[in-house]
Amino acid sequence: MAEEAVNTIEFIPRDLYRSYDHAFRDICPQWLRDHRKFFEAGRGYGESAFHAAWLDVLGRDKPKNLLEIGVYRGQSISLWQLIANKLGLEMFIVGITPLTNIGDSVSNYVDLDYKYDIQSNFREFNLGNPRLVNSLSTEKIALDFIASIVWDLIYIDGSHDYEVVEQDYLNSIKNLRQGGLLCMDDSSLYLGAFLDGVFKGHDGPSRVVRDFAIPQMNYEFTVGHLNFFRKR
Repeated sequence: MAEEAVNTIEFIPRDLYRSYDHAFRDICPQWLRDHRKFFEAGRGYGESAFHAAWLDVLGRDKPKNLLEIGVYRGQSISLWQLIANKLGLEMFIVGITPLTNIGDSVSNYVDLDYKYDIQSNFREFNLGNPRLVNSLSTEKIALDFIASIVWDLIYIDGSHDYEVVEQDYLNSIKNLRQGGLLCMDDSSLYLGAFLDGVFKGHDGPSRVVRDFAIPQMNYEFTVGHLNFFRKR
């Protein structure tokens, strides 16, 4: 049924990767570029354009309650906190993470003390202590926590396996406020033509975007393999 729904709507992706990449290099403040430089030195994934996109999104929408599912070494949640501090915004930022190197069908992660590592990375930018829920996103402690708050922004950045991403999506939109933003990582494989050389993501998240997010939510824009949606 989800695939039939996709076929009944006109969907034209709007990839702003080039615009945000230019903004990062030529417009964004130095503190934003310094944060990206720190994490791209083996501490995180993603693209520099994402930093510019998050600065734009958070500065425009000013979300109060923000959740990241899948933290790894804290690049995104520390970036959010840094943006909040620099722009004088009040944000409640939480990350759900197992704090281990557990991987999935396409990913393997380094073996380290993730809690200490994330805390150290926060201290690098004088951000205080991160708020972390130590759990897989599909476990009861995480599900209960997600359900306990009405979220303004949720970033699904965890497992790449379809069944898990599907559960993360369904749990997220259930607890996302109307008009709130959902960002899906690694999810642009099936959206059509994009810039050559830009990583488009993995099958699992991309199928969830194709089968669920596009027919069920208002599509905002794409930045490489990030896709932003707004809850109807």
